[in-house]
Amino acid sequence: MKDSYQRTNISMTILTPKSLRRCLGLFLAGLLSSLMITTQPAAAQTSFCESRSVPSDVAQGRSYGDPHINTFDGFHYGFQTVGEFILTHSRNRDFEVQARQAQVPNRNSLSLNTAVAMRVCDHRVGMYVQDSPDGRSLMWVDGVAVDMDDGFPLPNGGEIQRQSDRNYTVIWPSGDQVALKIITVSGARFINIMPMVSRDRTNRMAGLLGNYNG
Repeated sequence: MKDSYQRTNISMTILTPKSLRRCLGLFLAGLLSSLMITTQPAAAQTSFCESRSVPSDVAQGRSYGDPHINTFDGFHYGFQTVGEFILTHSRNRDFEVQARQAQVPNRNSLSLNTAVAMRVCDHRVGMYVQDSPDGRSLMWVDGVAVDMDDGFPLPNGGEIQRQSDRNYTVIWPSGDQVALKIITVSGARFINIMPMVSRDRTNRMAGLLGNYNG
C-alpha cells in the first residue's frame, strides 16, 4: 500500500539566551496582569441601611389591580390568588416587602392586596386597609399603631411619608422606597404596591418581582 502522507518541511527557530529571556519576561508580565485582574475585589454595594441621597435612576416593580405583577426586569404576569406572599427582598433581608391578597367581595375570581408588611432594616412597617390588628388603624411600626397626619420618621433614618389619604411612601435610609396607593373596588379598600430600588441593586433581589438580573 502506497504511503498517502505528505512530508512537510518544518522550520525551527533556535532561541538564543537573549530571546529566551524576552519571551520569559513577556510570559511573566501576562501572568501578573491576569492575576491582578482576577484578584481585584468586587465593587462594594451600598447597604439599604446606609444613608445616601435618593437614587435618581431606579427600577420599579409593581403589584397592582387584581393583582398584576410587573417585575424589576420588566416582565408582566397575572397573580390572581389569595394568601400572603413575598413580593421582594434583598439578600440579607434589610429590604423586604410582603403582600396579603384577599378575595374581592362578590367577585369569586378576583383578589387584591389588603395589607403590606415591610422590613425597613431593623424595623417592621405595616399598612392594613382590611383586618387591621386593632380593627381601625392604617399604619403600624414594630407592632404599634402610628399617627400618620404628618408622616412618621423611623429611628434608623428611614421614614414614612403621607402625600394624601390614599398615597404613602415608605423610604429606607438608602433612599430606596415603596410607594403605596389605596384604591377602592366593589366598595372595599385595597392597596397597589410599588417598590422602587436603585439600579445598582442588580442580582441582589428575590421574590415575585424577580431577581433583577437585567
